[in-house]
Amino acid sequence: MSETEERNEYSKKLESQIKGIDELIALPSTIITQSRIEELKKIRNKAVKCKRKIDNGEFEIAIIGLEKS
Repeated sequence: MSETEERNEYSKKLESQIKGIDELIALPSTIITQSRIEELKKIRNKAVKCKRKIDNGEFEIAIIGLEKS
């Protein structure tokens, strides 16, 4: 699988998860508590951010090492 195909696959998966979270958030408050809705909103925001990075080809690199080594 090419990098582009893999990126598109992950993007579609995230899009599906975001839609699912939106559906859960839209449930009546008798089914889902407000605290769970807030948790879902945080998860949704992270998923949206991740999807945007995947779609734009952005990534983060961490470099760890001793100073002057």
